[in-house]
Amino acid sequence: MVRRILTAGLAFVGVLLLAMSAARADRLGGAYRGPYEDELKPKEETTTEVTSGNTQAASPDTSGANSGKTSGGGTTEAPGAGSGEGSGEGSGEGSGSGEGSGDDGGAAQQPPDGDTPPPDQGGGGEEGGESGPSTTTGGGEGGGTTGGSSAPSSGTSPGGPSSLGSAGGKPGGGGKTERVDVKAFWTFWFESNKEWLLKERLAARGGAGVAPGSSSLYFRGAVSGRTSVPVTADQKMKEIFPVLVEAVTNKHNWIRDAAILALGKLGTPEVVPHLVARLGDNDPELQEDALLALGLTRQAEAMKPLLAQLKASDLRLKAFAGLGLALLERPEALPPILQEYERLLRPGPDATSREDTAGCLAVSIGMLGNEDAVDVLATPLAKFRKGHTELKKYICQALGRIGGEKARTWLLRALGSCDEQVAAAAALALGAFPDRTVVPALLGRDGLGSGHRMPKVFAALSLGRIGRALPENDVLRKKIRAELKQWAVKPARDKYATMYASLALGIMGDGIADRTFAELLNAKNRTKHRAEVHSAIALACGLLDNRLALQSLREIALRASYEPEYRGYSALALALMGDEGSKEDLKKRILGSRRWEVLRSGCWAIGLFGDVRDLDWLLTCLKMDDKFYVQGAAAEGIGLLKDGRAVKPLLEIIKRDPIPRNRAFAIAALGCLVDPAPVPRIPQLFANVNYRDQRKIVRSVMMNL
Repeated sequence: MVRRILTAGLAFVGVLLLAMSAARADRLGGAYRGPYEDELKPKEETTTEVTSGNTQAASPDTSGANSGKTSGGGTTEAPGAGSGEGSGEGSGEGSGSGEGSGDDGGAAQQPPDGDTPPPDQGGGGEEGGESGPSTTTGGGEGGGTTGGSSAPSSGTSPGGPSSLGSAGGKPGGGGKTERVDVKAFWTFWFESNKEWLLKERLAARGGAGVAPGSSSLYFRGAVSGRTSVPVTADQKMKEIFPVLVEAVTNKHNWIRDAAILALGKLGTPEVVPHLVARLGDNDPELQEDALLALGLTRQAEAMKPLLAQLKASDLRLKAFAGLGLALLERPEALPPILQEYERLLRPGPDATSREDTAGCLAVSIGMLGNEDAVDVLATPLAKFRKGHTELKKYICQALGRIGGEKARTWLLRALGSCDEQVAAAAALALGAFPDRTVVPALLGRDGLGSGHRMPKVFAALSLGRIGRALPENDVLRKKIRAELKQWAVKPARDKYATMYASLALGIMGDGIADRTFAELLNAKNRTKHRAEVHSAIALACGLLDNRLALQSLREIALRASYEPEYRGYSALALALMGDEGSKEDLKKRILGSRRWEVLRSGCWAIGLFGDVRDLDWLLTCLKMDDKFYVQGAAAEGIGLLKDGRAVKPLLEIIKRDPIPRNRAFAIAALGCLVDPAPVPRIPQLFANVNYRDQRKIVRSVMMNL
């Protein structure tokens, strides 16, 4: 027993050392969005066998013996950076345990035991270093099965990719086996769309949560009578601007990254020359950040440098320039973007390598929203009958943004695609059409009735969005509600459909099935289904303002014996409901947790309450330099306060804190505070896509706060 405990402890340390490597996500504070595991998996490996006490790969990788050994290249600025090995072991509550290991590149600061990082940011594989998923019947929970991803360095050279680790793990006690589609968990979609989703639900309640005209995402001052003190013009230009200008030339990459993006969010004409100067930086990642930041300024002076980089031979710079032009939101940018997009689609030996950039430009075209661009944009949907899946997915997202009859026709055709991922992307995009014409297709055999999982669950989400726009007593709205309810209240029938249908009902805002949802969360039902199912139901209760579930949500969020994910989303639901009575207890219990899932969601929840008196609590989380997933969420939580009284303590951290990463996150928080956009605009670029499937450039963008 002692040997097992020591082995597990060393495994945790190995995984955590890897996860804390000086990666771009770490530098920018964007890793709070969650890890990306798809680059580790062959395309055919989309499911895992989950048995009580063990997680085994459905198709074991023959290269497992190599365990994915790599070394992180480039320079790093975190202490102890270099190469390392990671392994994970998880013991379940039942009689079984599982093990998995994977070597990886890059190691950095060591967090305390218990702060297991999200999967695939270090060794240990899909669930390495923490308990993996299991069924609820028999046995315990298993550890990870695949080798972890290579952690990129913080210098100019990224670390190399790792290969899959072996399908390790010892079977636990008896119990049934189930197949788990890891891409179908609702959190994959939610983490990339939470900003607009939560804001819309709070805004829909008017006096129940959002102050009229407030620019805060989740401002709840109207609930308790508190008022937010805006960041003043003097604070922006006399206090914040000089600090950011100085920081863009700092020797630490993390600080420079954060300062560049914060300058973009500040958005005054004075910031443009400083961002243009960064385009000549030797670090490509800083150049990319500068292109996004120029777009964030929405200043006319940013147009010329962005157009110049759109013509660059470097495909990544071309993609980032296109995305910067989309953020700039100037219609005159559309013709040159369309021209480059068509050029990227030309046949040639390098056509495949150009598709990542073409996908980004498709997103840019969608953001600019001109119906005249539909025919050019949709060319690959007609030209390529097979393959080119990733490009087609982003075309579908762009068509949904543009809207109109032609775009709808293309999407309805794509919904029937034999490529499940393209059909799923079309199902998601059709939710942007707030009319009755697409409902039959989404309810039909290619949508909610599909035999393929992803189109089905995303059709549920879109039906929720469309149903919200229909009149309360509309017959079609009632039909949508009834169809969604059938899936939402029967987790045993299809847990994936339950996750998404529950969330769809929350999006729809209908107070139906309140008692049923509350029953699903009560004590006798909490052990019947998986944590991610319960988490989706908990968040749906928050979106529905389901007061019947209030006591259950409090118990779950405050009790350490429940799964960290379940606790975190229950805390978020309580914040959505404005449950002030639970806030102080939440702050104590969340801060006492050592799990990133609880701390990360807790930062969003406390920021969501909108009380500047919680600033010190959020600053404590911001300075958890051993928990970078939490630091990014704390920076956003401070931004949610939208209160000028947060400026002074953040400036103190920037000037006096000895740890560079803490200073970087304080700068990121300043950027969130001064951002005038009601919803952060970088995440808007790739809103309403299943972010785990994004290409490399897209992932780089989504790692930015």
